[in-house]
Amino acid sequence: MDERPFFVVEAYTKSAVDPIMFNKGDTLVIGELYQDDPEWPGWIWCCHPITGKAGWVPQQYLRIQDRQGIALCDYSANELTVLPGDTLLVSTQENGWAWAQNTSDEYGWVPLRHIQPII
Repeated sequence: MDERPFFVVEAYTKSAVDPIMFNKGDTLVIGELYQDDPEWPGWIWCCHPITGKAGWVPQQYLRIQDRQGIALCDYSANELTVLPGDTLLVSTQENGWAWAQNTSDEYGWVPLRHIQPII
């Protein structure tokens, strides 16, 4: 994984306390496509039928057929709460969000508009 350093330019507070998580090959129930923010295309609401957890998932992480999706990879919808000046290591960018690690070794998603690369 190619990680790049970023710093936080705007605070963000995570929205879910107990986010959806799943493993490659899991079957999920598919809901609506996210449409509230044009900077965040390609997110789809999913529910894990075994755990009952639900949340937003990048559409490209799923093979979708009708109202079911098969997970193409392991996934966690965990988000990070960040403050201006925090530094992060970003390993993945998807649909307007970054999967990042903070200095406390916590991992989660942060909106790209809240961070900038360190050059």
